[in-house]
Amino acid sequence: MDENSLKILYTNRAESDAITIKNYLLHKFTQREVDNFYEILIIFENIVCAFPKLYPKSIKGKNIHRAVLSKQLSVF
Repeated sequence: MDENSLKILYTNRAESDAITIKNYLLHKFTQREVDNFYEILIIFENIVCAFPKLYPKSIKGKNIHRAVLSKQLSVF
């Protein structure tokens, strides 16, 4: 890992929410949708590491940015 690259850290709530989303997708859909969900997250992580201020600031706090990953999914 490049010494200048950022490390992505998820809160306990974020990890719990990801598991909840995964379980929902498995219950209502298929493993393919779960794989797509995790692929979207990996792409997001790569973009954030390269361009940490790319996404607009959230109204929730001055150091919080909101990334809309899909119509149904946003990450703060």
